[in-house]
This record gives sequence, structure tokens and C-alpha cells, in this order.
Amino acid sequence: MAKVTAANTVFVVPEMISKSIKMAKDFIFSYKIKLPRNYKFK
Repeated sequence: MAKVTAANTVFVVPEMISKSIKMAKDFIFSYKIKLPRNYKFK
């Protein structure tokens, strides 16, 4: 196991966040298509 240093965290965390945001966007997008067109997200 590699040590998680402050330098590593600076690079790893934003990557994880951007990946999770992309996954969430893809999920919402595919979910929107399945919903009726008149349904709006608040």
C-alpha cells in the first residue's frame, strides 16, 4: 500500500470528485430520458 501524502491527495481527490460528478450527470441524463417529458427537476 502506498502512503497517501498531502501531494497525492491534491491530485487524487479532484479526480475522484470529477469522476463522481460525471457519473452523476450520466445517471441523471439517462434517468431524465426515462421520465415523462413534462416532469421537471427542481
